Amino acid sequence: MWATVIEPLCICGIYLLSFYGIGSFGQRLLSQYTAAPPMPLATLGFAIFLLIGGIGVTLHGVSWVAMLGLLVLGAAAGGWALKQKWSQTLKPSQTTLPYLLIGVFLLFAVGYITHLTYKPWFNPHDDYHAYLVHPIRLLQQGWFGEDPFNFRMLTSGLGGHPFFLAYALVLSDENIFYVFEFFIGFACFVEVVAWHARKRPMPPALLMAGLCSFFVTLQHTVNASSTFTSIPLFYWLLALAYERQQSKPTIPNHHWPVMVGAAALLVLKTSNLAPALLCVGLYSWHAPKKLENKCLELGSMLLGVLVLIGCWGFAHQESTGSFLYPLLGKGASCFSTPAFLMAQSEQLGTALQAIASGLLNNPVFMLLGILLGIHFAVPGQNRTWTLWLILCSTLWGFIVLGKMGPHQLDESASYLRYAAPFWQAMIAFCILRLQWPQKIPRSLWLLILLLLLGTPVERNLNWLQQVNTRAHQLMNIRSKHADVSSPQALRAEIQKAQNSIPEGAPLFVRASRPANLDFARNPIFVSDWPNSAGPDQCSLLQSNDASGLQSYFLGQDIHFILYAYRDQAGYSRGMNEFRIRGPNPIWKTIAQRTLDFQDRLLDAKKQFKVIYDDGYHVVLDLTQRSQQP
Repeated sequence: MWATVIEPLCICGIYLLSFYGIGSFGQRLLSQYTAAPPMPLATLGFAIFLLIGGIGVTLHGVSWVAMLGLLVLGAAAGGWALKQKWSQTLKPSQTTLPYLLIGVFLLFAVGYITHLTYKPWFNPHDDYHAYLVHPIRLLQQGWFGEDPFNFRMLTSGLGGHPFFLAYALVLSDENIFYVFEFFIGFACFVEVVAWHARKRPMPPALLMAGLCSFFVTLQHTVNASSTFTSIPLFYWLLALAYERQQSKPTIPNHHWPVMVGAAALLVLKTSNLAPALLCVGLYSWHAPKKLENKCLELGSMLLGVLVLIGCWGFAHQESTGSFLYPLLGKGASCFSTPAFLMAQSEQLGTALQAIASGLLNNPVFMLLGILLGIHFAVPGQNRTWTLWLILCSTLWGFIVLGKMGPHQLDESASYLRYAAPFWQAMIAFCILRLQWPQKIPRSLWLLILLLLLGTPVERNLNWLQQVNTRAHQLMNIRSKHADVSSPQALRAEIQKAQNSIPEGAPLFVRASRPANLDFARNPIFVSDWPNSAGPDQCSLLQSNDASGLQSYFLGQDIHFILYAYRDQAGYSRGMNEFRIRGPNPIWKTIAQRTLDFQDRLLDAKKQFKVIYDDGYHVVLDLTQRSQQP
């Protein structure tokens, strides 16, 4: 119990305290220069922490010691701020039985999710080739290092997410990554909800329903990505926009927290770009000004967001060649995922119908649609605001599926996980904040219950059961393969392979555990999707034999290749051939390129000098031919 629940939660609690301290310091600092209203401090601190990271990475100054110093200072400031707040506001009469029961329920729910996600079975591509590699790079090198071959680093985000995960490595190891994402995201979500409810007492039942929506709409944890931590930031932006729409012109504006929240979402994950900008636009649109002044304010706020992400953009440019993929540079990308909506093989009407079908089959979007429909139908609601939410949520769903596409309808739910954080924030917002009338006819209550307890909630609960089942399956896989799933797995072997080449020599790596390499010893290029990213327009695609591969890498001044050939870097021939036979053109292309490249590596193993081979990893010297016949 201690090892799987209490210990990781205590560690995460220390990090949450540090974010609270950073937020309290930021609140005090900004209040000296502007009419800064009170903000949710842990959420604000989390956003500021992400933006601070851009400065550290740009200066190549990230290290374990620097992270520890930030943690200590943040936790100390957080403890002091909490002490002052409790001494001023905490009263025994404020603790009531309903809220105590809510707290107990949430504690058990958090403990159960922690039990499921601690020491996970990581995603063989997203995690082992990217999300576990980049935090280690930061701590060992101070920055990400130049790596034009890593497609995930190029396209996934600007770097705030790896910086966040690197913070977790100060007190723990990679086993805590999923718990860390979940705990910080949920804790900030609870804080933002409490902050938003500060002006109007909220019935305990309504509060319970809003907080439970976080669990009811829980998504599959497919990788160590930023889904949980994005939800409170989206809720924060929605709340700020709503408060502006409801407030009088004399109330101070929230420009700076909106820009900070939007910038934090952008540096966390590139897929947050569209909904973050929609939130900024929603905030600016409700300014009590003329249209031209609203547009001017929107432009100035977008410029402010661009300035805030500037350091991260520079760091990303330095590593991948792209400031903000794909809007401000495509970097070393030589593969663009085909947009389903614009596919030549589909007529526009057919494509739109498939996208609409994919949206309506998603339980999270369905639940959100029912809630928004109820708010639009119930008398006394702000229907203009509801229409804005309907427009933004639907538009974002169309953007996701229009790009990734329901090439196979049952895969739409997988793609819509990119839209889920924005929708989950909207669902909680609808439940908790929009004005529910005091008197609703019984017939309307019955209709609401039938709608919510029918398909939408039932499908979300069924999805939640699938999430639970899948988590237990991964736990069983982990227990059966403990020898290769621990943080130390293959560390000695892969570092021994690395030590076979001269220190400082560039090394191209195609391995199943590249995070265990010593990135300070050699310039290392980690390939996640071969032939999808690389300098010189990915000339590897023209290489049909090992000689072409040799000339390409020697042209990049890379003389050594490390390849985990026993397990084919976690992607077997059978897995790639299975995806090639599938209907999804994205996976078909990726699988074919991966298969071709790994075949070239096996050819190179026969033609060039093998300087290390332990039966798992092989290191090739491309400057020397094999002496074997």
